[in-house]
Amino acid sequence: MTDQTHAPPPLAGRTALVTGAGSGFGRAISQRLARDGARLGLAELNAVAAEETRELIEADGGEAIVIPTDVTDYAAVEAAVHSVTTTWGRLDIMVNNAGITIREAFLDLTVDGFDKVMAANLNGVFHGVRAAGLQMKEQGGGVIINMSSIRANVGGFIHTSYCATKGGVRMLTKAAAVELGPHGVRVCAIGPGVAETPLTESLLASQEALDDQLARVPMGRLGQPEDISEVAAFLASDDAAYVTGATLYVDGGEMTH
Repeated sequence: MTDQTHAPPPLAGRTALVTGAGSGFGRAISQRLARDGARLGLAELNAVAAEETRELIEADGGEAIVIPTDVTDYAAVEAAVHSVTTTWGRLDIMVNNAGITIREAFLDLTVDGFDKVMAANLNGVFHGVRAAGLQMKEQGGGVIINMSSIRANVGGFIHTSYCATKGGVRMLTKAAAVELGPHGVRVCAIGPGVAETPLTESLLASQEALDDQLARVPMGRLGQPEDISEVAAFLASDDAAYVTGATLYVDGGEMTH
């Protein structure tokens, strides 16, 4: 019988790259993967925020490097992957988390606004999947985790561009899983419901808006970044070795309505 008290952390010796690691889901996922033994590359447009995440990880005994990255620029994402592999020799886990939203009614949404959200949320994920996929194919395996949303399946008022990108991420995940599976690369997605993050702060600013959202959730509470990070840790681990192409929804039951 294995002595579980002395078993190594589940991700010991592995390396991970997380985009949008400076706050919200990205920070929580980075901290969780680090606690499970992974070494972290923190890819973030806001380098100051990423440094804060690095300090939190290192204070907890983990190891991380900050990589200033604009996910809308493929060359920058490719460079971030190269930075991790140069530092630690390989990339085992890629988390494509960075994203934005523009909340405008459909007929008020400009072409430029739509394109801006598309560039960050869908093109940015494609950049991460491609750059990581090439590296993982070469090294013989890895895990890619993309951030989708319940909005991939449920339309939302003033969320047209966001919904479109998250639906795209869901299908990109499926298609990439088909092609990368033979190379030992798993590609999965997480679909959060509404959670307390900097991205939703203005959306839930009023008590009326908060009460309306809570009424949609059978579990009666908002999601937390830690709810998402726990699922990311599972997908990154060997416990999910036969999971690919799937989107795991973490929404407190909101989509059951």
